[in-house]
Amino acid sequence: MASLREKRDSRFWWACVTGPDGKQKQFSTGLTDKGEAFAVAVAAEQALRRNVGAPHQLRKALDHLADTYIPTTDTDPPTWLVQWATSKEREVSARTAAKYAQTIREASEWLTGAGVSTFGKLTAARMTELRNHWAQANGAATVTLKMKILRGALTAAVKAKLLADNPAEDVAPLRKEETRRREFRPEELEILVPKLTGEWKGMFFLGLYTGQRLNDLAELRWRNVDMTECTIALRAAKTGATVALPLAEPARKALLELPGRADPASPMFPGLFGMSRGARSNAFRKLLWSVGLARHPHEAGSATGSPNASSELCFHSLRHTATSMLKAAGVSDSIARAIVGHESAAVSRVYTHLDMPTMRAAMNKMPAV
Repeated sequence: MASLREKRDSRFWWACVTGPDGKQKQFSTGLTDKGEAFAVAVAAEQALRRNVGAPHQLRKALDHLADTYIPTTDTDPPTWLVQWATSKEREVSARTAAKYAQTIREASEWLTGAGVSTFGKLTAARMTELRNHWAQANGAATVTLKMKILRGALTAAVKAKLLADNPAEDVAPLRKEETRRREFRPEELEILVPKLTGEWKGMFFLGLYTGQRLNDLAELRWRNVDMTECTIALRAAKTGATVALPLAEPARKALLELPGRADPASPMFPGLFGMSRGARSNAFRKLLWSVGLARHPHEAGSATGSPNASSELCFHSLRHTATSMLKAAGVSDSIARAIVGHESAAVSRVYTHLDMPTMRAAMNKMPAV
C-alpha cells in the first residue's frame, strides 16, 4: 500500500510504493504538499504495477504526474480513501486514527457496493445517500462525526486535484433528536434482568453496581478484577482517572458465570472487546428492543431506523440508575456521584479521599435486582 515518509535531509515528501513482486521502492515526489504527494504515491504504485517488467518507465510516469495532473480514472475513491486514512496514522493519536480508519472503511465499502468506481461519480447526491445509510444504525451525533471525517478526506482529494470540489461540503447535517436519558424504572428492570445471559449479564450488573461507562467496562481484562478482595480497577477514558471500586455481590456473582478467569490477560468480555464503540452501543440497544424497552421496533440497519434511536434508555442509563439507587438508600449526593465517576472538580476532590470501606458500605446499601 502506498505511503509517505519524511527524510531529514529533504524538504519533499518521499513516496513508498510496492510493486507486484512485493518489493518496495522509495522516491522523492518533489512536492511539499502532503495531499498532492500522497496522490502521486498512489498513482505511482498503480503505474508500477501496470508496467511490470519496465520499471525504468516509472520515473517518467512520476514526472508527468507531479508536473501536470493525476487522472481520476487511475485512482478509485474507495482505495484512495483507505490509503488516506492510513496516512493519517502518523499525524493523529491512535484513538483518532482508529475512528478515521473505521469511518473510511465503512465509506469505502458503501461506495464500492454503490458502484462509485471513479471520482467523477462522487457526487453530493451520493454523499447524501451515504449519510442516510449511516443514519440507519447511528444517532445524529455519530453521523455528524463520520461526515466530518469524510469531508476532511475529500478536502485532501480536492488538494490532490482528484476532485474539482468537495461533494460532501453541502450535505446537510441530521437534526439532532432531543432525548433525555433517564434511569431504569423498577418495572423495566423486572422485564430486562431475567432475559440477560452471557457477556451482557456481566456487563449489565457491572454497569448497574459501579455506574461506569460501557466502553470502559468492555475493555476490561481479568487482571482488573480481584474476586477474592471483591474489588475492580479500571481507567476511565473520558476523564483519564484510574478508578478502584468495591465489587458488589450481584456483580461478583454475574462475573463468576463468565469463562476465561484463569488467564489474567484475557478480556473479561471477549465478544464486546472486539467491537467498535458504536457497535457496542447498538448491540445493547438491540437487546433493549428485544424485550420491548426501545422506542423503535426495528433492528439496526433496517430501512426505517435503528433500535432505541430516540429512546430514553441506553447503557448510560445504568449510571443514572446507580446514582438513584445510592441516593434512595440514603447515601449522600456527593458520595453517590463520586462512586459513579462524576467529572466535576468538586466531586473529584471528594472522590480522591474516599477509602474502600466507605465506598463498600455505600454500595452495600444498594438493593439487589
